[in-house]
Amino acid sequence: MKVIKWLDNYFEEAVLVLLLGVICVVMMLQIIMRYIVGSSLGWAEELCRYCFVFSGFMALSFGTKHNTNIRMDSIPLLMPKTLGKAVFLLTDFIMMVFYSYFFFKSFELISVTKATGAFSAALKLPYYILYTSLMMGFGLAAIRMVQKMVKSAIASKSKKNNKRGNVII
Repeated sequence: MKVIKWLDNYFEEAVLVLLLGVICVVMMLQIIMRYIVGSSLGWAEELCRYCFVFSGFMALSFGTKHNTNIRMDSIPLLMPKTLGKAVFLLTDFIMMVFYSYFFFKSFELISVTKATGAFSAALKLPYYILYTSLMMGFGLAAIRMVQKMVKSAIASKSKKNNKRGNVII
């Protein structure tokens, strides 16, 4: 149970830190190889590019979890409280549908790419492995959006109960 709680709290952060660390170390190694040794690494730029893309999709989930994704929130905040909450709930639902749609479409892309047998130029990695970043990013973002919607529903229900004088323990 501790592991699941840790993954729920820190999975995206851990992956993002790891990817940033890989990018920093590989780029520093590339600089050392190029300017001190006089020979560059052919795979370094490609690895850093793939880590950067993967971190972008992981950041989508991270932003969803921390409610920092770009969205228009000034208009719902100007609305009456109940209507504003409904608009926020609707936009969260639309985002969850969007993430879910692209999550399932990523399976199609992965299977088509796997059938082609294409490999990356320098690393010789199958492209379908690289495209799993889409699946992981959109899948985790959809899960985080569902978590956010459930937490919001529980919080609004507990506020209603507290207004009625009920004590929530």
